[in-house]
Amino acid sequence: MYRYYSVNLTARILPYESHLDKKDKLQQYVDAIREEDRKFLKLVQDIMADDASTGKIVEAIDQNAIEQHQKNEAALQLVSSDISKMVQSFEDQVDDMKTQSMTIDYRVWEEEAEAN
Repeated sequence: MYRYYSVNLTARILPYESHLDKKDKLQQYVDAIREEDRKFLKLVQDIMADDASTGKIVEAIDQNAIEQHQKNEAALQLVSSDISKMVQSFEDQVDDMKTQSMTIDYRVWEEEAEAN
């Protein structure tokens, strides 16, 4: 008589790889955006200073440029803090795809014990 068995297991198909280098690359993009934003703010302020203009409109333009720069900086800070979480999540997802769940079914012939 055959007895049927089943074994469930998870096997790693591909080795683990770190993706932390992507964190550095993403941070480089954030830093580049931050630098361009600083350049733009300086350009606006230089234009306003070169014209030797004063008045409510010039002050409003300067104030709006500063406020926008502060909003951009806050957004970039959030992105910077989220980069680590995003890369870790990506790494976990990729690593999960490198494993495979398997079920192995097999049968074993066993002699029947005589009942007395």
